[in-house]
Amino acid sequence: MDAASGNNHIDVVKFLYEHRSEGATSLAIHQAIESGHTEMVEYLVQVVKSECSSAAVRMAIEKGRLDILSLLHDYYPNNSGVWTRSDMNLAAKLGHFEIVKFLHEHRQEGCTVKALDNACKYGFMDIVKFLHEHRQEGCTTKALNKASKKGFMDIVLFLHQHRTEGGTYKAMSDAAQYGHFEILKFLYNNRRQEVNVADAIELSCCNQRNEIPLFLLDIFIKEKEDIGGLKAARLQLDNIESAIIISSICGHLEYVKYLVSTFNITTLEKDSIYEIKYLYGK
Repeated sequence: MDAASGNNHIDVVKFLYEHRSEGATSLAIHQAIESGHTEMVEYLVQVVKSECSSAAVRMAIEKGRLDILSLLHDYYPNNSGVWTRSDMNLAAKLGHFEIVKFLHEHRQEGCTVKALDNACKYGFMDIVKFLHEHRQEGCTTKALNKASKKGFMDIVLFLHQHRTEGGTYKAMSDAAQYGHFEILKFLYNNRRQEVNVADAIELSCCNQRNEIPLFLLDIFIKEKEDIGGLKAARLQLDNIESAIIISSICGHLEYVKYLVSTFNITTLEKDSIYEIKYLYGK
């Protein structure tokens, strides 16, 4: 019966149910959901009363099948292990807003911080707002970090205005690395306590938006002028040479020149200086 269910042979399933006693396992429903056979799922649930598993529930969520999820809820409401907190987490990750609402309204398992973290990571603003307004689990610093990395400015603003978890230095560093200039500037101007400009400089060096490393270097120098000038800045920026090396490999000649001249760098690792000599044409 399991095999027939997965291949949508409903007449075979009906025959086996009516003439045999072996029945089916939870794999039958799981495979029918995976294959998208609604009539088969209904027959297995309503007539055969097959076993159901958490894997079947997750498959319904993955497929975005609220109708099947509702059916499973009606027939297996209290089955131990079938429903878990991971269900809402998964729905939030995949952007299935109606399923998130259904689980919130009809199930008691709830979710974890992964639900809001994932909704932020994948840019589902409607789910972000819903979880913020209706759930108490909250999120972690990953929410702001991942939204910044992916370039979801609306979610970055929402988290800044409505949540208290904040982010880490990776939010600005990842925004720099992936070319999200507006997010980078926002984080620097509004969440400076979570900023590591030196790290962001190095990560931005291979970005195609040249204004990002130049912006970061400019603010880094200005921040250090009050404590001894460029010499002190040079000493504190442990990864300045890495920035030069990465920039040279990526072919950003003007930025290499700017870094070398600004920090008065005359020596680098042997292999690295060959890169710069090649770019300068010397």
